[in-house]
Amino acid sequence: MSTRRFWQIHLSTAVVLTLVSGAIMYANFRPERMFLVSGWGPPVSEGKLPHPIYEPYIHYGWPLGFYTERAPDHNETGWDATAYLGVRNSKLRMNCLYWLLILAATTVTLEFFVRRREARKP
Repeated sequence: MSTRRFWQIHLSTAVVLTLVSGAIMYANFRPERMFLVSGWGPPVSEGKLPHPIYEPYIHYGWPLGFYTERAPDHNETGWDATAYLGVRNSKLRMNCLYWLLILAATTVTLEFFVRRREARKP
């Protein structure tokens, strides 16, 4: 029987959690370019729909994008995009919940296998 406390984790679990945390941080700090439709241009020809005007933005966050800013090559077309810019707190809170669930699931899974292996040792 192991004398290890319930909340005490193994070094191998801590190393894997560090790597998983690093991957989550990389996914969140990596900028992703996206385009929002800012309006409609003139019709190309008679009977055809006008083409959309896309504005470039940079978006951060995984799995939900919680921060958006204008791209450096952004063309100002008069469209007010302030509703899309900045931090979205609800998405940030959901992301934090997802990250904690990912880390908790990783911890429980690894500790289950390590403790099961320890229990089998003579």
